[in-house]
Amino acid sequence: MVQVALSTTWTSIGGWRLDVGGGLAWFEGSESNRRTQASLGLSRRLHGGWNLATSLRTFHYRRDLTGGYFDPDFYGIAEIVGSWRWEPSRLSFLLEAAPGVRQVTGVEDPTGALRASARVAYRWRPGRELSLSAGISTAGLQSFSTGSSDYDYTAIVAGASWVF
Repeated sequence: MVQVALSTTWTSIGGWRLDVGGGLAWFEGSESNRRTQASLGLSRRLHGGWNLATSLRTFHYRRDLTGGYFDPDFYGIAEIVGSWRWEPSRLSFLLEAAPGVRQVTGVEDPTGALRASARVAYRWRPGRELSLSAGISTAGLQSFSTGSSDYDYTAIVAGASWVF
């Protein structure tokens, strides 16, 4: 795979943030394919560590193949993201919930989607952090090909990071 992606962010003094991105990826295997993607997000910092955002993400494959990866002709998701971050001293906590609507292929009806995550981290000095996170998503972007047009995805993710 070869991928080219560009993104930019603009942040205002009033707490608004605009994120715009896009890219192309080329896949080679038994058959070649090209993916075009785009994203747009608008968020606002609120009082007390709260953040509210809306985001749109989409990608499109030039060819709909069944070669072992998720490649619908179209995938789009729109979400409203709410997050809360609390950072007392060296600890930080992050909670995020993102209900939304997704469209898989250009012919199916939109369905509901949900993404949620939690993270706790301990920073003992700048750039030195240990964190634990967990999440759940019903709107995944990757799957093994099932050989049918139906697509349903649920992921439960647990992770740990050590930054040094």
